[in-house]
Amino acid sequence: MYRGHPNVVPVASKYLAHKEYIQDRMEHKQNIKNAQGLIDLSSPPERAHCYQRIKQKKIKEYELAIIERENARLRTKMLQNGAFVKTHNSYETH
Repeated sequence: MYRGHPNVVPVASKYLAHKEYIQDRMEHKQNIKNAQGLIDLSSPPERAHCYQRIKQKKIKEYELAIIERENARLRTKMLQNGAFVKTHNSYETH
């Protein structure tokens, strides 16, 4: 009912003022419904230096190279000494 509409300023037609009030209220509701957030909630850009750990990779590669070199040295020593392990299991069953 347009009789219950609170008029702040005096108007010539209460009915038209009420229609305009209802229209403004619907437009306001639509604006609220379609409002977009102002805060950026997307994730920050990825930085390669944070997740690739280049220094740790280099250290690990260096350590693996040392281990491989030591294994090769031990392998050549074993071949020179003739220290072989018999890998064929010849078990006798009785």
